[in-house]
Amino acid sequence: MAGAGVLLIGALALISSRAAFTGSITRIGADLSHPDVLIRSQHLSQLPKDLAQAPLLRQLLTHDLVNYYEDHPTRLSLLGTLRRLAFDHELNWAQNLLVSALDSPAEVAFWRDGRGHPEHFVAVVEHGVLASSALQLAEIALPDKQLSVAGTLAGTTLYALKLNARQTFLIASVGRRTLVVSDPGLLMNEDGVIVREAENVLSAALKTKNGQASPFAKDFGLDVKVAAPSQQIVARVDYLSFGYQHFFPMGQALRAERNAKGQWQTYLRSDAKALDGWRASAAHLTQALPRGAAFCATVPLDTQRVGKLLATIDTDAAKALAAELEPSAAVCWGAVGGVYNPLLAMRLKNADGAHTNAALAVVFERGTRQPLAAEATAAKAAPKAAAMQLQEPKVPVGTKIWTRAVHHEFGTQALSGVDAGPGNVLAMARVGKTLLLTTDRRMLDSALAVASKTYPTWGDEARALNGTPLMSLNGPVLAQLLESESFRVLRQAEATAFIRVARELWTPKLKALSQVGNLQLGLPGVASVVDEQGWLELTVLQTAQAKSTP
Repeated sequence: MAGAGVLLIGALALISSRAAFTGSITRIGADLSHPDVLIRSQHLSQLPKDLAQAPLLRQLLTHDLVNYYEDHPTRLSLLGTLRRLAFDHELNWAQNLLVSALDSPAEVAFWRDGRGHPEHFVAVVEHGVLASSALQLAEIALPDKQLSVAGTLAGTTLYALKLNARQTFLIASVGRRTLVVSDPGLLMNEDGVIVREAENVLSAALKTKNGQASPFAKDFGLDVKVAAPSQQIVARVDYLSFGYQHFFPMGQALRAERNAKGQWQTYLRSDAKALDGWRASAAHLTQALPRGAAFCATVPLDTQRVGKLLATIDTDAAKALAAELEPSAAVCWGAVGGVYNPLLAMRLKNADGAHTNAALAVVFERGTRQPLAAEATAAKAAPKAAAMQLQEPKVPVGTKIWTRAVHHEFGTQALSGVDAGPGNVLAMARVGKTLLLTTDRRMLDSALAVASKTYPTWGDEARALNGTPLMSLNGPVLAQLLESESFRVLRQAEATAFIRVARELWTPKLKALSQVGNLQLGLPGVASVVDEQGWLELTVLQTAQAKSTP
């Protein structure tokens, strides 16, 4: 090892007098201490295959994904570049370099690009092949047009490896650890100067020792005292919710990992104190929503933030409603409403009160920016759509329903009247302590049937979880929903080529989804299972498909 150190020092001395990396750089303002997704793997090359064994994923993942890394353009560009370097300079490590990297313990952190895709990454790989290859990289640093020196990081040389005209990697090695940065803009500004904040994070990641947590793992609250699982994937809820986490900030991250027995376990990171309120309220909401929907989920609700949102409509009404809301909400997508018309349910603290009804009416009227099209009570319900395939629901006594017809070209309903044509009927209903909202009046009927005890509930379906339902997925109904919505949009666009491609690639995925059956994800019944970092294990239950399809 001492001899290798002397050689490395000598090689670095030769490099110091050579030209630096001069490629163009676009600064990427990602917070490197706060990744969106983190993968920790003992064998990175086995990750796709192991993912295919997870509940739900094993039915959906195909040969394409299991062998994804073999055919990915970036991998092929990297392998081609390394092979050319090895051939031109009579080196022999190119193939072993990539094979070793994919078959070694690794940690890969991802950040979103401007489109919300996890395109930017930093990988830290632990093994000996890349570290020993640094000596050979040093020998060819300047003469090769694809390899140059970008500076120093953590006291070692930082290389720029140009894969093609669009992509350049940064590479640095310390001991048995090698760091790969997917884009120079993650570390440098437009002038090629290393940004101090980014340098501190990547230096810490490169120097992390066994038994210590990297800055990425620390940010997610991962316990390094426990032996790392064979595969672990952690994703921030803000990333999974497409940026809507501000409505439910108590859910922070989801984690899936494969234990030593080959079993996949799922965890949620949340505020332990907030879980009790979420759990109690969500349990009631699952009893208010219909069984057999395509997809349902309960989420913790920040009532203060909801109040601020409602205040943009009416300040007095916002105060009244924010004080009435419990800290939980639930949302369901059914076969009728389509992708764009879910049914939202929230829980109120009191079962009655004219003051609350008046505030709801103000918010609905001003929120829709036009006078109400209709207002119904238990004696007068809005007409039911035939497509629901349900009996006309018996509206419970005391129920208040507000509706408004909105005409627009993308509507999912055929409206009548003066402005006959496509549109939607917006609806809000209060049934005791339950508040229901939807942009498709037809979605409300099944919930009213539940309230009248003439239709089964989501809670009945999820009772086997022995906890609070967090998510429910009905494979056949969801597949049908996605197929009808996808091809409806494609037909409107008259995109024949897209329709053909969708039938070849998208339809088989939907067929696989239809075979999933019913997948339930639930919160455990007791909050004490939360560890000191806020992680608790979730219950996963997969059963045969549900027959009810509201």
